[in-house]
Amino acid sequence: MNEMTPAIFRNLITGKPAQNLLVEKLEQHYWLLNPDHLETTWFPDAIWESMGFETVTFSETEKQQIDFVHLDDLDAFLEMVRSCSEKGQKTCEKTIRCWHKDGAQLWWHCKAISVAGTETLAGDPWLVRKTDITEEKQKEMAMSTANQNLRKILFGLGDLVFAVDKNFIVTQYIQNRDNELLFTLPSQFVNKHLKEMGLADEDLRLFIIAIHESKEEGVPQLLEFKLTVNGKPEYYTATASSLKDEDGQLLETIFIATNVTEKRLAEVRLQELSLVGSKTTDLTIITDPFCRITWVNQAFEDHTGYTLEEIAGKDPASFLHGPESDPETIDKVDNALKTKIPVQGMMLNYSKDGRKYWVDFRIDPVFNEVGMCSHFISIERDVTERKKAEEELASTRAYLLETNRVGKVGGWSYDVATDKVFWTDVTREIHELPEDFEPTVEKVIQFYKEGESRQKYFEVGMNAIKNGIPYDVELQIVTATGKDVWVRAIGKVDFKDGACTRLYGTFQDIDSFKKVENELKESTLRLQNLTNHVPGCLYQYEMKEDGSFHLPYVSEGIFGLSEFTFEQVQEKPSLIFEFIHQDDVQRVQSAIHHSFATMEQWQCDYRIITRSGKVKWVRGISRPQKFDTGVSWFGFLQEINPSSAQV
Repeated sequence: MNEMTPAIFRNLITGKPAQNLLVEKLEQHYWLLNPDHLETTWFPDAIWESMGFETVTFSETEKQQIDFVHLDDLDAFLEMVRSCSEKGQKTCEKTIRCWHKDGAQLWWHCKAISVAGTETLAGDPWLVRKTDITEEKQKEMAMSTANQNLRKILFGLGDLVFAVDKNFIVTQYIQNRDNELLFTLPSQFVNKHLKEMGLADEDLRLFIIAIHESKEEGVPQLLEFKLTVNGKPEYYTATASSLKDEDGQLLETIFIATNVTEKRLAEVRLQELSLVGSKTTDLTIITDPFCRITWVNQAFEDHTGYTLEEIAGKDPASFLHGPESDPETIDKVDNALKTKIPVQGMMLNYSKDGRKYWVDFRIDPVFNEVGMCSHFISIERDVTERKKAEEELASTRAYLLETNRVGKVGGWSYDVATDKVFWTDVTREIHELPEDFEPTVEKVIQFYKEGESRQKYFEVGMNAIKNGIPYDVELQIVTATGKDVWVRAIGKVDFKDGACTRLYGTFQDIDSFKKVENELKESTLRLQNLTNHVPGCLYQYEMKEDGSFHLPYVSEGIFGLSEFTFEQVQEKPSLIFEFIHQDDVQRVQSAIHHSFATMEQWQCDYRIITRSGKVKWVRGISRPQKFDTGVSWFGFLQEINPSSAQV
């Protein structure tokens, strides 16, 4: 009753007995699935042979022991078929993965058709027609990888890329908003004159000069400018490159700009902090995230006898602590620095001449706009000046709060014993709540969006309390005004005697990041079109520690420079060095190794010899990025006038 034969299978395909060539061809595309009797699931010899197996060498029992269909996909397919059967549906379809005998992965798109009622087969058998879509899948995966590399390269060039035509009209743009503090260019600027972009008169003049000189000189021009939108200034440095037609007439100018607003603001804040620190009698120390000193004030130098020049780059603990410094307090500080949390207390320190002095100190981490610790600020004061120290500390706390508010990073903690929840002001602001709002565990949970986010938060919270496992999750909350907001919740755990005593962490508004992810997916085609207009050749170059290298990506512009196609260069990456003028090879390689060692931007002007023997000067600029086994550069090559080459 349950034995499958070729004759029965052919009858199922055609509806009647048949033994012609057409049926033999059909057998290459059909197989039988019986969810109720898996032992009767049957593949004809034509399919076995297409998967690399010789059917004459093993029996039907041996065939059943070979799993060339991906087991997860087969289970999912079985569940779908069973569900359709229960609902009375006669057809259903799904894509599944298979393994060829040689190890290659294949994709089948399978459409199942119910043949229930077949007298020769028990249960609810289904006839499955398979279509090999391996080639389409491979192309899809290759396109996805290419788009990712393309986006990396373009975003590595700058934060803002837009084009201006010969009439000074903005024709297109893209915005890299991985950093939420970068402003979004309003859509109404597109197809508008440069004057309508909010440029100051002087900046507008610089734009026009850059467009003119890039056209006349044929090399990119550098400029700095400020855009003001809705009263908010944004500062940029940019490169202007002109595109010309065959007659040398200007088509448009591409501007690749880098947002330096945060850098300027950080410089201003650091100057303000340094000014405040230089005027106070408190001992002030600023370190990088690794606790290496970057700045101390004059009061510190006067009090300790150490100058900034002799201690820059050192850990303060390496020379301030001595034999009588409290080990427990030292451990307390070390743990706080490792976990990036504030710490305060009293410490016995030593001056350069060995004098002992007690300080009341507080060390605070400062977080940047993406929630990473950028530096530590330590304020120390003699205990006899406690009142004044508290006032200075309050001022510093206000500064830190403002820094975290700019980065939309709040803090929180939960005392398990007292069941008390603490939120910083920024955390309340993210929830759009007043300053007097008092959080509780029940209230906190209710803010997480009902469904997946609330369930996930409950799970990671309970796992942290029960098992001491920290978490870092992205979830949605519903604010007090009903707004859906994506947040990043980071939780850490204090355990004592095998039990959780405290949960604490940070809470960051990442809603703009999430929105950008969706917008970036829609911009792939626009990025591709823009890349085709960028002068020269875009590339990604990777070099490992052992000196080996390859080119994950090179744009079609390489042909215009070297007369070699991008396929030829990708197939033989060594071509990029073979067409370099022999007198310049050593200089180019030295510049690459210098960038590899220092992680500084690679820039080099050199000559190449094209496939037809022409000599050209090119300029290469790229930014290095460290990875586990080496360095990857994202950049571009562009032909330049010999007179402008920098050697």
